[in-house]
Amino acid sequence: EATRIFGKPQSALAARNWADAAVLFGRAARLKPGWREPLVERARLDVKLGRFPDAIEDSTEALRLKPDDAVTLNMRGLARCSVNQIREAIADFDEAIRLKPDYSDAYKNRGNAKWRLGNKEGANADFDTEHLLDKK
Repeated sequence: EATRIFGKPQSALAARNWADAAVLFGRAARLKPGWREPLVERARLDVKLGRFPDAIEDSTEALRLKPDDAVTLNMRGLARCSVNQIREAIADFDEAIRLKPDYSDAYKNRGNAKWRLGNKEGANADFDTEHLLDKK
C-alpha cells in the first residue's frame, strides 16, 4: 500500500501542486515507518512551500535512518537557515561537504550562512570553491 501511494504524487508534482504531493508522501511515510524516501521528498516539498520546521523534522528523521546523505543534510541546512538556526545550518553544510567534497550547492549555502553571521572571508572562500566546482 505504501509503495502504491508513494507513486501517486507524480501527477501532483507534474502539476506543480506541491501541497498535495507532500500530503501523499506523508501518507506513504506513515504507512511504512522507517522508509526514508517519502520523508526526503516531503521535506524537499516543505522547503518549497516555506514550511521549514516540517522540513527540518522530516529531514532529521530521514538522517536518523541514513546519516550519510549529503543532499538531505544540505536540505536541512537550508531549512535551518530559513528559521535563523544559522550555526546548526553551517554544521549541516559542513557535514554535507565532508561526505561529498565536490557538492557545490553545499558550498554556496554554507557561504550564504557564513555571510549572514558576518564571516565575509569564509563566505567568499566558499563562493570561490562553489564557482570552481561548477566549472568542472
